[in-house]
Amino acid sequence: MNIRVKIVLLGLMIWVITFIVGFVGFVIFDTEANGPSGLLWISAIKVFSLGIGLALALFLVYRDKGQNYKSTAWKAGIAWYVIILLMDSIVLVGLFGLELELWFPLIFTYFMVAIITIVVGYLLAWSKTKFGT
Repeated sequence: MNIRVKIVLLGLMIWVITFIVGFVGFVIFDTEANGPSGLLWISAIKVFSLGIGLALALFLVYRDKGQNYKSTAWKAGIAWYVIILLMDSIVLVGLFGLELELWFPLIFTYFMVAIITIVVGYLLAWSKTKFGT
């Protein structure tokens, strides 16, 4: 499979996992009944699911040993960040009418996707040159 198509599909996978778990959290912790603590739980569950989706995507994108890890890191990190932000803005803000004040902090939360992806790529490239694996 083409690496660009793979990166886009994995970015969508990360968003779908995060969205589904966040939606289930929203249903369980009704923000109207629970108040601000409900929003905190939804955010915590969403970040946890983001980590799980990211770990799975990192495994799938970096499992080919003959690739340029640094190049893949930058492509995947930036693409996944943009995909997640676009999908969240379209669905949460556009369709569900989430207030922008509640959505803006997610910009920084999702930035960890780009940072972790790039750091893992550089660590794999360093490991490849250092240990020859």
